[in-house]
Amino acid sequence: MLSWPIASWYYKKTGDKIHFVLPDIPCFSQVDEVLSVQPFTEKITKVQFKVDNFSRGGQPYNLNPADFGILGEYFNLGFWSHPDKYCAEFFAEEHGLDVDYDYVLFVEDDESIQKHSKIIATPISDAYSENDIELTKRQWGKYMLDNFCPRDAFKLDLSKSLYYNLKLCKKADHVYSSDGGISIALDFMRVKQTVYYKERETVPGKLYAFGEWFEDLYYLPNNPNRHFIPIRMNILPSAAKNW
Repeated sequence: MLSWPIASWYYKKTGDKIHFVLPDIPCFSQVDEVLSVQPFTEKITKVQFKVDNFSRGGQPYNLNPADFGILGEYFNLGFWSHPDKYCAEFFAEEHGLDVDYDYVLFVEDDESIQKHSKIIATPISDAYSENDIELTKRQWGKYMLDNFCPRDAFKLDLSKSLYYNLKLCKKADHVYSSDGGISIALDFMRVKQTVYYKERETVPGKLYAFGEWFEDLYYLPNNPNRHFIPIRMNILPSAAKNW
């Protein structure tokens, strides 16, 4: 999703719509519906390309469409090194491309969907033990949203598609999310959102200063509709049950 501002820039510059060739892997299982309605998309093809290392953003990322019978000029966008700037800029830099900072993720208005003032964008999460501080990323996301959000907020319907839930979020006055794909989508939609994330001590070569590094890498510069709240790693899950 962080490559879509590059796709928008390319489409505006050349007028050419884009054929997206994606690995047929679970993390892309719900992307088709929302990607297909973006103005820069011509078509989407899923191919049997093996991705081995998801701890580095998905490696390898250098897929050659010609290996799957899809010919033409192409760009691979991915983590070619440890990112040191906004990821869209980092992806574009490898190929001399640019970024459309005015890109707004298109999500249609749907009058059939009920409006909820406050929404919690809950990630799909495994169960966790209250005595286990070493939670997975998805478990941390669920834990933060369960314990630090308004009690009267409506939770997304995870049995419905990503695109359906984005239409729900578009109508809300405020959305509460954890760091992850849906918060990136909401960032591009410019909806009002609060993003909770697990604060780390350090990353290679940089100290987390209340999320400054994290914010700079994954989210649009200067989006006034977005607010971050870091949750420290040393907080026990049981400590905030009634916060």
